[in-house]
Amino acid sequence: MEYSTLDYSILTKSKAIILVPYIDSNKSEWYKYYKGYHSGLDITADSSSKQDMNVYSFSSGVVIQIGEDEDGTYSVTIQYDVVNSLRYMRIKKVSVSEGDTISIGDEVGTYNRYFHFEYVSTNKGDSIWYVRVGTITYYKHNPELVLNGEILLDNGIEDIVLYENEFEAVLNGEILLGSIYD
Repeated sequence: MEYSTLDYSILTKSKAIILVPYIDSNKSEWYKYYKGYHSGLDITADSSSKQDMNVYSFSSGVVIQIGEDEDGTYSVTIQYDVVNSLRYMRIKKVSVSEGDTISIGDEVGTYNRYFHFEYVSTNKGDSIWYVRVGTITYYKHNPELVLNGEILLDNGIEDIVLYENEFEAVLNGEILLGSIYD
């Protein structure tokens, strides 16, 4: 059962099929169908393909973390402004490096069958999940809000310098310091 289909998405540079939606309520029909919560969207360009497919950056930003997950795939976190980041997970082969400044439509990596896509923000709002990326605590929110334009990613990052385990960024004329590792 597919959740929905987008005629075109920059994430796949083609049709995008959302296989599993964001589920944050046990009252949702999707919660009952999948028997649980789901903190992002599972997306594919072709649900019948056995070949690796590319995933592309939703917007311009800075790669702040690449981590290896327990299943041998990777998660890539791209920061778009001081508050908002997107996480691309279940990435089989990563095409970017920590500290890279990337543009909309740049290849993030390849995936097999589907990738998991999360919208995370430092604003808690009504989120029921949190995740630590380096020293930053993010809260997970519905990524469909980003895909449909309800949440706009305002990348005001003018410059970023990576040191061994910290970064210094200039954002709207303000210097920000932070750590990219736990």
